Formats: sequence, structure tokens, C-alpha cells
Amino acid sequence: MCTTTSKRRSKRRRLSSELCTNTSTTPTPRPNWSDLQPDLLELIFEKLPAEDAIRFPAVCHFWELAAKSSVSSTYTPLSQQPPMLIFPSQDMSSRLLFSSAMKKVYSITNEFPEDDIVLSSHGWLLTCEKYYKEYTKVIYLFNPLSGARIELPPITDQHRLPVHRAAISADPSRNNNFIVVIVLKLRVDETRMIFLKHGDTEWKDFCWLHDHYDCQVDIMFYEDQLSVVSSDRIVVWDFREKPDSTKNEDFPTITKDFQISGLKIERQWNMSTYRLESQGDIMFVKKVRRRYSFHFYIYRLNDEDKTWEKVDSLIGRALFLQEKLSTMALSTRNFPTLLEGNSIYFVEIYEKSKKSKDPSRNMAEIRILQYNLEDKKKPKVYEKFKVKEADHYPPRPWILPNPVLHGEKKHKSSETEAD
Repeated sequence: MCTTTSKRRSKRRRLSSELCTNTSTTPTPRPNWSDLQPDLLELIFEKLPAEDAIRFPAVCHFWELAAKSSVSSTYTPLSQQPPMLIFPSQDMSSRLLFSSAMKKVYSITNEFPEDDIVLSSHGWLLTCEKYYKEYTKVIYLFNPLSGARIELPPITDQHRLPVHRAAISADPSRNNNFIVVIVLKLRVDETRMIFLKHGDTEWKDFCWLHDHYDCQVDIMFYEDQLSVVSSDRIVVWDFREKPDSTKNEDFPTITKDFQISGLKIERQWNMSTYRLESQGDIMFVKKVRRRYSFHFYIYRLNDEDKTWEKVDSLIGRALFLQEKLSTMALSTRNFPTLLEGNSIYFVEIYEKSKKSKDPSRNMAEIRILQYNLEDKKKPKVYEKFKVKEADHYPPRPWILPNPVLHGEKKHKSSETEAD
């Protein structure tokens, strides 16, 4: 009996030893990340910051398809990430991109060193040549994150008028029926407005603005309707297609035109004004600088009373101001740890009073300042960067991160340290 028991124990030992040997020699299968369900990949992609979203498609073909599907869908909200700020670097071959989500500065290839940035909208930059060649000027849409570029028909103008303002009706990444409107500046009291529907081969005139507008006029789209707003007047054009329209009736129609009261603007050297759309409202912002302090006054357009109403609070929202290029309002509920609601973010340049004899050694400081409307104290420094004094004059537009993937031309980017 003892012999039988001993044999059983020996057999169990051998079996256990074989199992251990097999376990140790059999490699653990690695997870195949390409086998993840497309819906799950899209969900992961939508949660990534823009910097990682750009790298996401490079993992494999299936991840690239998931990223393209997510970007092309209409439900992907751009406003879930705070805006980035583009500013010049000491090398004209590159520009710097500050990510408020990652608190990092990235260097990207400067694809437009000699061109003018006209507008930042939906994550795209509307960019044009600085000068006319004969009577035409090249203009295009450019995505600074991916390098994607959408060519537009050149502007033809016998007066070679400079581009003054611009607006885009929809995100070109998600809507092929977008409209671009441009204001060409003729004189202080007169401008020419032209528009282009994507797919058209030439720009069309549809309006001239005369001296009943002040020179501070902005244009903005909301639900395919273009608002042209000054301090004392608004005109709205409807670009939506009419059921009975023909190709010869492709022009927008005026749906609203009235004078606005309640706001008197006297032009001052220390004052800047901004107009923007926020949650369907037209807003007017006045910034006044007094020595080292700033004061902001915000108004909302009351359509019924045709007046500007003073706004004391921006509950759950933040404004990002940039003259002409990229004034916008965003909800801060999606990123409460990064941005403060009821605040205004804006950019200022600070130069040293003592200059070096060597111009290349003169440095300026770009500061992103945050002004809280509740406490109305001196603005806080949100972030700051040093640049060469001669380099800080190109525009510094805010841009919403938009990792567009179709038709891209990739450019190199690298992370740098902010001074």
C-alpha cells in the first residue's frame, strides 16, 4: 500500500513538473491592438489631446481608418479641447505652437513664411499671399497641426485691395459645402465683400459696405447666415439654399438690417473692440488699457429691442481675444482644470525699455493674460514666452485643435521648452 501511494505521489510530481515546464516555455500571446473594435478606437481617438491625435493614425492601418472615420463624422466636437496659440520663433523656418491642454510648446514647420494669416476658424488658417501678382492673389486654407492644405481660387481685383476680414461657414474637415466670405478694404469708409462656395471656380461680389458702417466691422457665420456687425448696425445675409433657386440665383438674401443703439464708441488709442458669436448671441467686447491695468466691457445684442445690453458675467464660458484673426468663445465645462470660466484670455507684447546695440539680442515677451470678470483685478499671467523683438510682429492667432487627416501634407514637429 505504501508502494502504491508513493507511485501516485511520484506521478503527481512528474505531471506538475511538466505543467510548470510547459507554462514557462509557452510564450504569453501579445495583445493585437489592431483587433480592437472600430467604435472603441474612435472613442479612444476622441479623448486624446490634439498632439497625440496627430500621431494616432501612424500606429497601423486600422487605427488610421478609425481616426479618419472619427474626424469625418459630424458629431466630433472641436470645442472639447482648449485652443492653441501660434506665435513666431527665432527661426523663420518654423513657428511655435503653445498647447494649453499639455502646457507645452511645440515647434512646427513654417509653411507660410511670406504669407499673411487672414483668419483662424474651425482649426484652419485662411492664408493668402502678401502681395498681388499683377491683379491676382493666391489664397488657401491650411491646417497647422497636420499640414493639410485646401487650395481656393485666386482673388482677382483690379484695385489690388488688401484682405480686411474673413469668415468660414463650417469646418472644411467635416463639410464640403462650406462658404468663405472675404472683406476687401477699399478706403476707411468703403469695402468690397466677395464670397465663394466650395467647388466654385471664382469669387463673386455680393455687397459693398459704405460709410454708414464704422471702420471697425466684423463678419461671422452662424447656421449658414452671415452677420456683418459694427457698433451701431447689423446686416444678416442668408446663404442657405432656397428650394426654388437656380444657378443664376445663387446669391444670399438679406434677412435682417437695422441700427443698434445703446453703445457709443469713441476711437481711442488705448481701446480695442471685438465682435463675436457665442451660443447664438452676437457679442461686443471693449478692452481699455490704462497704464498697467486693463478693463473689459461686454455687451450682448438684443434683437427685439435692437440695443446692446451690458453683460456682467460669462457663466461657464471663456473668451479668447485676437484682433481680426480669431476671437472666440468656448465653454469651460469640458476642461475645468485648464481654464477658468467667466474669464477673458488675451495676448500682450512686452518689450524692454533698454535696448541692446545688437538688434538680435533684443528680446520681447509674449504674455497670455487672464482677466476674471468677477473680481475685476489685474490680469494674471497665464503663460509667457520670450521671442526676438523683430519676430513678434507676425499674427498670433488662437486656433482650435483640429486633427484633420484627409489630404494632409505631414510636416515635422518637435517639442521645445518655453522660456
